[in-house]
Amino acid sequence: MPEMFCYQCQETLQNTGCVRRGGVCGKSADVSNLQDLLIYLLKGISFWGTRGRDMGVVSPEADLFVAQALFATITNANFDPARFVELIKKAISLRDALRERAQAACFEQHGGDPCRSSGPDWAGWHPADYSLETLLEKSLTVGIMSDPELDPDVRSLRELIIYGLKGMAAYTEHAYVAGGRDDSVLAFMQEALEATTRADLGVEGLAAAPQRLGLEQAAHLGEDGWRRFCDSAAARALRERIRNFTGLPALPLPAAVRAELRPYQKAGFDFL
Repeated sequence: MPEMFCYQCQETLQNTGCVRRGGVCGKSADVSNLQDLLIYLLKGISFWGTRGRDMGVVSPEADLFVAQALFATITNANFDPARFVELIKKAISLRDALRERAQAACFEQHGGDPCRSSGPDWAGWHPADYSLETLLEKSLTVGIMSDPELDPDVRSLRELIIYGLKGMAAYTEHAYVAGGRDDSVLAFMQEALEATTRADLGVEGLAAAPQRLGLEQAAHLGEDGWRRFCDSAAARALRERIRNFTGLPALPLPAAVRAELRPYQKAGFDFL
């Protein structure tokens, strides 16, 4: 098994996947694998979130966390392994709290042993400890290529859905920071993540999901959204800045940075 496998960006090694000790983007194999484990646990939150929602159990904190954690895994958003350890801890804590509430509601409404089930591994796994070594050991069993028997078309569609959700999560996080709220978007994210775990959804069952992702995003840019983002004082001021923009001043890198940046990376540094 390679030390990592990631092919979520356009710069992936040889257009097939980054598989060595680090990605072309600069993230380490440890970070890549921790991101895989985090997404695995987000599927666990989604397992209980989708079932709990059907019984009136909702966790606004867990719902928003799924979006925030997905956003953290996009290329160049966060390459700090310690941060991902903390996100993994929080994912397990929120998942377990949601599971407890969902199981209690299930027992109250339906009764019986099925309500006590811990669900699949992603819905109930706990590490022996939160050391980097323990988490990385688990991550190697849950990554994109961890199941060599999986139909490659199914794998591709599942990952396409997840990458679409990452993009949706970025916009969602920004919207929430700006004061926007739409619980249906957060619920849809969990439904889509849950779909990527279902063995009964083959190519035909998964093929429509990426299109639905696009429709979901378009559907939530309604009249209020147009007014807020396209006809507001802030938007007019931003358009004026863009019209008068002549380029970013080139800034020297800090002495501690001993790397040759690609042009787009240097431009990003200058922007920040």
